Amino acid sequence: MTSTSRNHAFEGLRSTQWDKERLKEYVVAVMAQKTQEQRFQRRTSIYQKHNLLEHIKKKSWCGPPSETIYGGLSASAAEDDIGIALAVRDTTYFLDFAEQHFPRDETSNAAEMITDFVIDQVRKYKIEHLEKFIGIALPINLAVHCPRLCPRLWAELDIVPLVLHGKGVHSVGWINTELWNSKMLDEQAESIARKCITFFGPNKAPLLQVGYRGTVEVDAGFHAVLATVRDYERTVRETTWAAVQKYAADMKERNVKVAFFSSTPQGGGVALMRHALVRFSEALGTDIKWKDIHIL
Repeated sequence: MTSTSRNHAFEGLRSTQWDKERLKEYVVAVMAQKTQEQRFQRRTSIYQKHNLLEHIKKKSWCGPPSETIYGGLSASAAEDDIGIALAVRDTTYFLDFAEQHFPRDETSNAAEMITDFVIDQVRKYKIEHLEKFIGIALPINLAVHCPRLCPRLWAELDIVPLVLHGKGVHSVGWINTELWNSKMLDEQAESIARKCITFFGPNKAPLLQVGYRGTVEVDAGFHAVLATVRDYERTVRETTWAAVQKYAADMKERNVKVAFFSSTPQGGGVALMRHALVRFSEALGTDIKWKDIHIL
């Protein structure tokens, strides 16, 4: 009996060591698959999807509302490729992620390929799962490298793009660069998706805040990038745009500062126009501020 017990114990030890070796080989293999793509793997209940589709077909305007989700984008650059990860989560759980690597050479337009990939994946995901993306956050280096990504998310998919620049309360990992760089690409994207949720209130709208000395934080402190100067230019004729550029250049040359004062940053027509004007000023590079007199 003693001999048998010893043999079983020895076999169990060998089995454990063998399992560890296999696990190590698997982890190494997964880590080595850097250039391979990772598609979304989450599956929606067929029963729930069928019920939702029936309601949507019959009552497109008064049917059940879509579930709301949030996204986070992260990027990593190597000598020969650029990696992009898109994480999806709701307010509680991490749901899914996709990862793709793009070649980095002179013949390929990596910025355009990345932008098209993100737009395509987000559009397919929301159709497949019948869910609505409220916002997608991304680091500033990705927004600079892909200047058309944020405007297209807003204009084509009705998603609020939030650019994280690593300053203030909305920083993610740039404060501790070593810790941030030690994370895998999908972990970084999931972190950014969690940070994205903090920009929104219970009513799924971006939180409106009044900052230092009553400054109204338009577009969540300009984290939400809805349009670029190019987008504004395409909405008017050449003569109108030339006039805008002339006055904007004059304001910047003479260092003119403009301030609006009001009793509330919320409300109807006046507040909406002021939000739009300050947003336009930020795109032009002029210095226009909006102050809430309740804080002054």
